[in-house]
Parts: sequence; structure tokens; C-alpha cells
Amino acid sequence: MSIADQRHRFSIPDDVHYLNCAYMAPLSREVSGAMVEGARLKEQPWNFLPADFFRVAENFRESAGRLAGVSPDRIAIVPSVSYGLAVAAANLPLAAGQNVVTLGDQFPSNVYVWQERARAAGAEVIAVSRPSQSCWSGAVLDAIGRIPPSWRCRTITGRTGAWSIWWRWAKRRARMGPRWCST
Repeated sequence: MSIADQRHRFSIPDDVHYLNCAYMAPLSREVSGAMVEGARLKEQPWNFLPADFFRVAENFRESAGRLAGVSPDRIAIVPSVSYGLAVAAANLPLAAGQNVVTLGDQFPSNVYVWQERARAAGAEVIAVSRPSQSCWSGAVLDAIGRIPPSWRCRTITGRTGAWSIWWRWAKRRARMGPRWCST
């Protein structure tokens, strides 16, 4: 699938090639406009009713659910990735001797929370690396121990308590179902 050039949607000069979106992504003009519109609501807060907070949030959850292909009930709104991961880590059962699988070279918000959670539970974090530009799939599936034995290089079957990886990777593999998943 190819995505057309989107530069026209951003205020990025032609001579700038900004690649550090993990640090701070540029906002599109549409997003900036929505932020200004939202801020303007605070100019007259007496017109913004308590029910409006929920309406805005529910509209967002419905839109995000459609985009991700899930029910709005599966969408949580949190103020930051690190906060969302901290809530998830605190509520996932993790026992001594288990492991948490992450991708190597992740942004710190997906590293520190799992290191802390694993340390508290007596578990370990496995940061999966991949050779050069090879596919992540085999490396991740090998680490969580859910690939057919003929594909396995290392077995950790039954020890994986959690895995925290990109949602796009997980969504693509989940659609494949039992063809790639064996316990």
C-alpha cells in the first residue's frame, strides 16, 4: 500500500526533512486548527457543560475504534503513552520467572515501565533484536515462544507474561490466527 505525499498538510519548509517523530511529531494544519478550536471553547467556559467532556471523548473513541477496527469500548484515552503503559503494566498479572517481550531500541516509555514491573515481580524483560533489516516477526514470535517448533531458535514457551510491541505488528499477526500461533 502506498501513501501519497502529505507534506501539504504540514507547515514544514521544503528544505526541511524532519525524521525525529519519536521525539516530537509535527502537527498537521488540521490538528493545529482543532487545537485552536478546542482552546477557544475555554474563552467562554460557561457554555461548555460537564456532559460536553464525555461527548467529545466518546466521539473520539468511536472514531479511533473505526480507525483501529475495534469497538469503542476497547479504546482508552490517557494523557500520555507512558501513563497508559504504566496503567497497563500495573494491572497485568506477572509472576516471578516470567518475562515481558519488547522490541529492541524502543522509545523509553515502552522500556522503563516494563523494567520496573519485571523487577518488582521477579520477572525479566527480553528486548528482541533482529539482524540488520530482517523481519521483526520471526524474532518476536521466537521470543514469546508461540511459533511452530520448526521455526524456533529459542524456546520460552509458557514463560511470557506480557509483550509490548507496536499495535500494527500485533494487529497484522492477530489476523493470521492459529496459522502462526501455537502454544
